Amino acid sequence: MAVYDLEEQEKIDDLKAWWAQYGKYVSGAVTAVAIVVIAIQGWRWYERTQAEQASVL
Repeated sequence: MAVYDLEEQEKIDDLKAWWAQYGKYVSGAVTAVAIVVIAIQGWRWYERTQAEQASVL
């Protein structure tokens, strides 16, 4: 295991405490953004395929 000085250990402990408090919100936000991006890409694909099918007719 790596050896940290006192200041580094305090920063690590602060980061761990912050993540324990806000980690679920950060994870939820990242997941929500990913879902929105996937949905937008899916909608664009759907519109493109509908337009291609309409142009064939």
